[in-house]
Amino acid sequence: MKIPSLVLIALPAFCLILPVGGCVAAPTPLQSELSRERIACYVEPDRPDSDVLCPAGTVYLMAGDGSDRKEIGEGRYPAWSPDGRALVVVHGCLDDLYILDVENGESRKLANPKNTYGVTGPSWSPDGDKIAFAIDYNSIWLVTADGAELRELAIYGPGFVVDPPSWSPTRAKIAFGLSGPGDKSCHIYVMNDDGANLTQLTHGPGCYYDPIWSSRADRILFHSFNKGDRQIFVMNPDGSELTGLGPGIAHAWSPDGTRIYFQVGDGYLWTMNADGSNRTRLFKLNCKAPAWSPVLEEAD
Repeated sequence: MKIPSLVLIALPAFCLILPVGGCVAAPTPLQSELSRERIACYVEPDRPDSDVLCPAGTVYLMAGDGSDRKEIGEGRYPAWSPDGRALVVVHGCLDDLYILDVENGESRKLANPKNTYGVTGPSWSPDGDKIAFAIDYNSIWLVTADGAELRELAIYGPGFVVDPPSWSPTRAKIAFGLSGPGDKSCHIYVMNDDGANLTQLTHGPGCYYDPIWSSRADRILFHSFNKGDRQIFVMNPDGSELTGLGPGIAHAWSPDGTRIYFQVGDGYLWTMNADGSNRTRLFKLNCKAPAWSPVLEEAD
């Protein structure tokens, strides 16, 4: 019996092994999972029109393998609702917050407490009722998802720098980065979602940024910058079991918490296991602030 030869065919996100004259091999578990994930990100104009004071970013939606990319609206720094049906985005000259429906692209304005610049990093509460965000780089605010209520959660004085907050998906906790006046280091803190019980989680020299909770809220992903070197870390919610996972800038956990998405400066999106093993290059991202839906699409 003649055994068919094998041919490797390169595709943007992966390779398939095809028997000559035969059928396409079944996708790997990773390929199957990536095809069910959804990523939102945004693109800024390469050359903004000089007559436009505040050119809007464009929000895109794509599958986790980079396919099926489509424009869904305007905004920056998209963050998913817990049910995967909407995004909150930063929009316009005054950095207003808007809710963007991912299916029909319709948007509605929430609020901007100061009508000023500097709104960053919105993050939904696990019940979908509230959104936390940073403003003026020195305070964290809360707004209800219907825009009806708005209040300050934590205000820090002049010289403080507050990074975007990250709401735990299962706990009443918010993590964020913070540095004080004259500090040469910046660290990750966690507090209750009422602003109480502020606790420092990281220590030592360097800066630690962008905490990201796993889906079970049992680990926090983040990255550091120290003497020009960027490294990815994970730790427990109390700061214990700090573990380095290698170079890169962390973006997200996979929805099931078994993998991590990151970049290393080559423009590609990468993934690795939660323990840092099996680093795999995926595809050219070509957009900013990628955010992964907590909800997987139905399998075909």
